[in-house]
Parts: sequence; C-alpha cells; structure tokens
Amino acid sequence: MKLFYYTLLTVLIFGCSGATSPDGTDSYASMLIPNKIGNYWVYQRNAFGKTIGYDSLVLSKKMLFKGKSASLIEINRLSENMKPISKDTLYFAEEGNELFIVENNPVRPWHSSDWIQIYGDRNSSWIAARFDIWKTDLYVIDSIVKGALTNVLTGKYIYSDTVNISGVTSQFDMFTLKNDFKGSFYQHVVSNGKLDSVLYQSVGKYNMHYKIARGLGLVSKTYESHMIYWLPVDNKYGLKTKSIQVADESLRLIRYKF
Repeated sequence: MKLFYYTLLTVLIFGCSGATSPDGTDSYASMLIPNKIGNYWVYQRNAFGKTIGYDSLVLSKKMLFKGKSASLIEINRLSENMKPISKDTLYFAEEGNELFIVENNPVRPWHSSDWIQIYGDRNSSWIAARFDIWKTDLYVIDSIVKGALTNVLTGKYIYSDTVNISGVTSQFDMFTLKNDFKGSFYQHVVSNGKLDSVLYQSVGKYNMHYKIARGLGLVSKTYESHMIYWLPVDNKYGLKTKSIQVADESLRLIRYKF
C-alpha cells in the first residue's frame, strides 16, 4: 500500500487585515471573494497531522475565461520553511449566489478542463462537475497505463458558523463536494516473453469540505482520507487487487489583505 496526498488548489487570502474593500467601504462585502486586483491571501497547508507548507495567493487580473467573467489568482507554493516550491494558477467566477473555480491541477489534470461549482443553493444539492477522460495516461502503482475515468462531483450545503481571522469575525457557510469516480484501466504484463494487457476496474469516493465566508473567500478546505482500489477483471495472471491510501489534507486561511 502506498501513502501519498493530493494538493488540490483553492481560492483565498494572504495578509493581515479586515474584510473591507480597498477604499475602506464594505462594497465588497456582498461578494464571496473580493475581486480587487492585488488582493492577497496566505494559507497554511497541513497533512499527516502536521504543517507541510504554505500557499500565497494573489489576484492578478480579470478576463473572460471559458465563457465566464473570471478572475485569475496566481499561487506560490512554499515549504514549511517558506522556501519556494512551485507556482500554479486558479480561476474563479461568481454568478448570483454560485461560485465556480478552474484549477491548474497537475495531480488531477482533468480538473483543469472545466468549471467546478463549489458554492450554491442551501436548499438542494447540485452536480458540481462531471469529467469523462478517455485514452489518458494515468499513474497506477509504478506503471503508466491507458484508461478511461468518470469523475462526478456533487455539492451540498452542510451548515453555517463563525470564524475569527486576524481579529475579524466572519460568518461562513460549509459546503461538501462528494467525489465519486470509477473507471477502467489497462496495465501491461509480460508473460512468457510476450506483452499482454490486463483490464482493471477502478473505484473510489471521498469528500472535500469548503468553508467560504462572504466578503472574505475560502477560509478552509479539507480533503478526507480515503482509499482507491484497482480490481483485476480477468485474473489469469494471479494479479492482486491494488490499493492506494490517500492522506487527509487541509488548507487554513491565516492572513489576508484587501
């Protein structure tokens, strides 16, 4: 069994300030994420029960992106010692009471393909996104294989509460995205000097919890620990079921400035 963790991005804040607009008014208070160019956030990244680094986010520009009026956030990933690790991007768009994101996600590249709705109606669930990937190179326990994957995200409101960050108390709403995925994958096997392919079925599910405060943005995001299984369909080679344990991971807003 192999233990690893995902780093899937989010939207949010870096600095030490109240949740007001740059001109000192509350004109941004109705927005889920204040979209003034130059706004920035800092998040603490945790996994395995300890701090593993920080994400520094800056809102850099506004544009039309994939059919929506969007804002671009540039993300600098830092180690626990604040040394640069990598850079990523995130787009977000608000439409009424709905919030959408597109992530540049090297771990799950299909998440970069379209909008994911992470905030919505309190009274009903919604399909946040559906991804169908065909003929894709996938990393499966030390092997690169060809496969097909269906990934369905369902969003639902859970509860509301308050949080205090940098001396400012804000009310947040918590939404959960339930991620159900299944697929089929072919892995190469050499038997008696000949190359063959073995079909595996893949199944798994996990929850992502988003706490979002209006006028502030994302205050935390948590990925639950979960298992992914690969089950051989035709076991003529005596292959065993493969499994991966994915560790829990979380982001927590610690500073922001608008």
